[in-house]
Amino acid sequence: MQIANKIGFCIPQTFIKTKLNKQDFEVPIITKPMSNFIHLKLNDKNYMTYTSVVDKNNKNKKYAISLFQQKIEKELELRVFYLDKKCYAVAILSQFDNQTSVDFRNYNYSNPNRIEYYNLPIDIYEKIILFMEHFNLQTGSLDFILDNTSIKQR
Repeated sequence: MQIANKIGFCIPQTFIKTKLNKQDFEVPIITKPMSNFIHLKLNDKNYMTYTSVVDKNNKNKKYAISLFQQKIEKELELRVFYLDKKCYAVAILSQFDNQTSVDFRNYNYSNPNRIEYYNLPIDIYEKIILFMEHFNLQTGSLDFILDNTSIKQR
């Protein structure tokens, strides 16, 4: 996230801790898994880790070491596939479904999210290339959230 921020991507306020305090709740916050997505199957039921909103009533709760971020009210979610300095983007319209509004991976199979091709602004395209080159990567997927402010700036 530090490298993304240096390149010019807008990164939400982020902190890693085991206990939240009153100041952490000045804005809505989410918590994300700090490692790879976990998927367990037990007694024919699936259990997965998703990004979730932190309830203000949990301000005195102790957590395992967790990543917390300021919640961004998304207007649009982007998934960008990068391959050899080329970007292929789609918009995922997940914000209208309560099940997928915080994390589109919590997929609603009975009412799938609409997905459409998306033309990235040239400045974002160039920042993605710089980011991937910094880590010497030729391929990868990146997720972005566009909020109301970023949509209006376009």
